[in-house]
Amino acid sequence: MVRFKNLKAIIFVFLTNLKELIFFFLLLQCFLLIGAFSWLARRQRAPQKIRRLSQRVKNFLVPIEKKLDRGQPGNISQKEIIRLAISNMGVRKTRTLVTIGGMSIGIGAIVFLVSVGFGLQHLVVSRVASLEEIKQADVMPSQSGKLFIDDESLSKFKEISGIKNVFPLISLVGRINFKNSVTDAVVHGVTHDYLKNSAIRPLKGSFFASNETVVNQPLGKRNELMGKIAGAKVKKAAFNQEISNVNFKINEGEWIRIRKKPSTKAEILGYSRRVEGSRDGKEIWGGKYQWETDVGQSGEDENGRILGKWIKAKVPLWKKTVCNSEKIQCENGRFQKIFNNDGSQLWQEGYFAEIHLSLTPEISGQVLAASTQSASATDTAELEISKLLGSTISADVAKQSVSLGKKAEKKAVINKAMSQILGLDPNKALGKKIPLSFIVVGNLIPEKENQKIESLPEEYLVIAVVPGEKNPVIWVPFIDLRSLGISRYSQARIMVNSKNNLANARKQIEAMGYKTTSVADTVNQINSLFNTIKIALALLGLIALSIASLGMFNTLTVSLLERTREVGVMKAMGMKSKEVKDLFLTESMIMGFFGGVLGISLGWLAGKLLSIILSAFAAFSGFGFIDIGLVNLPILWL
Repeated sequence: MVRFKNLKAIIFVFLTNLKELIFFFLLLQCFLLIGAFSWLARRQRAPQKIRRLSQRVKNFLVPIEKKLDRGQPGNISQKEIIRLAISNMGVRKTRTLVTIGGMSIGIGAIVFLVSVGFGLQHLVVSRVASLEEIKQADVMPSQSGKLFIDDESLSKFKEISGIKNVFPLISLVGRINFKNSVTDAVVHGVTHDYLKNSAIRPLKGSFFASNETVVNQPLGKRNELMGKIAGAKVKKAAFNQEISNVNFKINEGEWIRIRKKPSTKAEILGYSRRVEGSRDGKEIWGGKYQWETDVGQSGEDENGRILGKWIKAKVPLWKKTVCNSEKIQCENGRFQKIFNNDGSQLWQEGYFAEIHLSLTPEISGQVLAASTQSASATDTAELEISKLLGSTISADVAKQSVSLGKKAEKKAVINKAMSQILGLDPNKALGKKIPLSFIVVGNLIPEKENQKIESLPEEYLVIAVVPGEKNPVIWVPFIDLRSLGISRYSQARIMVNSKNNLANARKQIEAMGYKTTSVADTVNQINSLFNTIKIALALLGLIALSIASLGMFNTLTVSLLERTREVGVMKAMGMKSKEVKDLFLTESMIMGFFGGVLGISLGWLAGKLLSIILSAFAAFSGFGFIDIGLVNLPILWL
């Protein structure tokens, strides 16, 4: 109990002294500021506005000074102790200036070194990533090849808490035949928002405005039959009339009824579910049905009869049964396969409503030519770029030539490397047209995995040039590549509301089986490295500061020894020991205050001078002003 009381007494004394020290330091600053503004107000050569402002500030600080002067009756005022300390320092000007100068050098050294560390860190991080990129991550398909990125995947990503936007990306090989020379390059199909939220900034021109990701107008015959405003009923529909060829995929976990005719009153042949890959079928008009969208009532025949969209396709069949026996093998607890006489599952052509499906328009109507010739020598670069994009395809594959969809915008953004390969001046490349074709390989089109699809050359207008001198890259509107029938994407980019949500969002996506990368990983590594560097620089600065502090202590000690008689006279005149201590403490605080202000100023000026020198050298390499002298609040409080 005695020890506890002693501890409480020690803490109480410490807090009391700390409180008095803080109030005294504030009084000292207020006293010095009043003196400075009083001097400005008396200067006749100073502008009248400055003198008036100085007088107003002085009048504002005087009442504060009186409240902070917490002198006790019968004791010397703390303000008088400050005046006496300044007078004593004025008697020994050289010693005072040397002491303040030594402290300024020590504090300036630590401010300069640490500010250089902060400045270099900020410079490197700003070059590596922008503020928006730190809130983004790229999502890639699994390396096993069994998990892909498609519209369904994007919907799942958007449902994750904290994710603000999801931007799909298609990467493939682009072939350019320009000025009698053929070259291949990486082509990225992206949206305007993808480019806007990336670190890519145009040197010349501006990005395309397209944000479309879905081919709303299907291809081939479907365009001719449905050239109406979205949402309006097709008036020229007829029961059992074909609309277009489609590829469909039943949604995961859904079971659909297969009927003998395209009507809800027709006989049910069985049930079907999702199987591996996409299936081919025909979209036709049939009887109406109720659904969340107007797909079941989107047509009308000549007699005013409402029609809906159905799919006609050959699918595997199951029957609904009661699975109460171990001998009966059921799926989902209630569906049993229907078998042929040979023991294989029955596949039968039937009709089913266009619900619980994902559809992709069939591009077979666009095929203009086919070839099974081996890849020639000119295909070498194409194969190399396909490897770079992560796609694999044999040199001996069937090649199909197709045309772009009608919604293709045919605009391109190129980097400086691409402009150099084309022989175009980056400053004069805008408005040029380049013949560009696209080569689709790999798994971007599931039903065409073993084929090479090449679009017919189209004239693409160069609308912007961006930095990048290593690899030639072209960015085109996402809808242009999607119109080729692509239903799987090379990767996706997620953007979270706050960088604090990025780690959790990535963890959930990786739990699904996808791989994620983010520039935030690089930034964290850079920050970790520079934290170590800043600690080392701070230690070097502390050594200089310690030497300067020893010099100040030495000066004050010598001053105390020289003034022994003066202290005796002051005590004989009635000064108390505490007041004598406050006098010497005030002198040290004044020297420390001015040493700190001058030290911070010297450190800041040294950092800016070094920045100017480095910027002069960097100007020859095309870089702008480099600022590595970053002084922040933690350094000032240090």
